[in-house]
Amino acid sequence: LDTMDQGLIVLDPQGRLPVVSRRAVELLGLRDHGDEGPTGCAVMIADQVEQGAFDTPAEALAALFGGGAAATPHGASLVGEHTRPDGTILETRVVRLPDGTAVCT
Repeated sequence: LDTMDQGLIVLDPQGRLPVVSRRAVELLGLRDHGDEGPTGCAVMIADQVEQGAFDTPAEALAALFGGGAAATPHGASLVGEHTRPDGTILETRVVRLPDGTAVCT
């Protein structure tokens, strides 16, 4: 994970983020939550709104996770594009697994 040039985030059906790659942290400007481990989706979304990357939590959820794990059809690959406040353009791809987990790159 540490050598990937893409960011990788896994969103489980409970809203937890069991996997957040170092590159995802860099690309999204995520805060370091120390020993708490991967933060929950709500915390990450709040960080993104606070940074000015998105106007609302709903906008952030839709852009980063295709609306959330439950909103992404099973097996579908949803692709989106988002411009960060610094002008960086990120392409996001979300694939939902059979158990409801969303894998986001």
